[in-house]
Amino acid sequence: VEPLVTGAPSMSPIAASSEKPSQGIDIDTGGPTLAPVTRAPISSPVTATPAPTGTAALDLLSLKTTFQHNNGESGNMFDIVAKTNIIVHSVAIHVRSTNTEIVELYTLEGTHDGMEGEAGEWNSMGSASVVGQGAGTPTEVPVGSFTSISVSSGTRQAFYVTVQSTKMRYTDGTSLQNIYASNDDLDLYEGVAIAYSFGQPIGGPRIWNGILYYTKGGSAAPSDGTPPIITVPTPLPGDDTPIPTTKPDRSNICYLLFKNRDCVHAYGCTWSEGRCQAEAIV
Repeated sequence: VEPLVTGAPSMSPIAASSEKPSQGIDIDTGGPTLAPVTRAPISSPVTATPAPTGTAALDLLSLKTTFQHNNGESGNMFDIVAKTNIIVHSVAIHVRSTNTEIVELYTLEGTHDGMEGEAGEWNSMGSASVVGQGAGTPTEVPVGSFTSISVSSGTRQAFYVTVQSTKMRYTDGTSLQNIYASNDDLDLYEGVAIAYSFGQPIGGPRIWNGILYYTKGGSAAPSDGTPPIITVPTPLPGDDTPIPTTKPDRSNICYLLFKNRDCVHAYGCTWSEGRCQAEAIV
């Protein structure tokens, strides 16, 4: 178990120079203790890696961080910045468990920094039950388990990947401003560790161990049975659009997507009496 760290960086959506307090400690009860790893080089971006066989129908690409772990708890938050228009579909995670784990995925436009405890500001992309593959091995979450999210070129998008146990593995980092993994399509930054679910970061910067699966292009909903794509609308000043209070007859498809995560479910629509910004898709 690592000692309590008394300071961790605070950053704006693009840059930062000061630090904010950290709380708690990582729970490191399994797996080898390794020397700190060297950040993946980013001076010469690598070519996006095709996803594993069986997902070729979506022409998936991937960006991998590391599975050289030395710490663990429940989950990680991290940012990406898209260099071209992409759609994020799924992830592979790193757990020391070989039992069934429930994986949850959330997203937020902008940076996670300062938003770690703001659960209501995050969009749920859904959850999935997977069998852990153990320390050092990727645990794949099948494509179609989560609602996909489109990220426009130049946009910073935060992700929160968590399990409900404390079996998630990750690696100590050095700065939230560091790009750990990069290719021609996106940069993936160091992030933080979070105890389940939401709350203040644990310790200092942490490197998410995993693989991000994505495709290039626009935001049209796929026709292969995967869930519809979340698009994050830009709120219009003074927009008082009425909010539906009953679910329409649109089986398993969200024809209205909401900025507030309480208003949308990965495999169907739920509706809130509260005021949400909505965007219709067809």
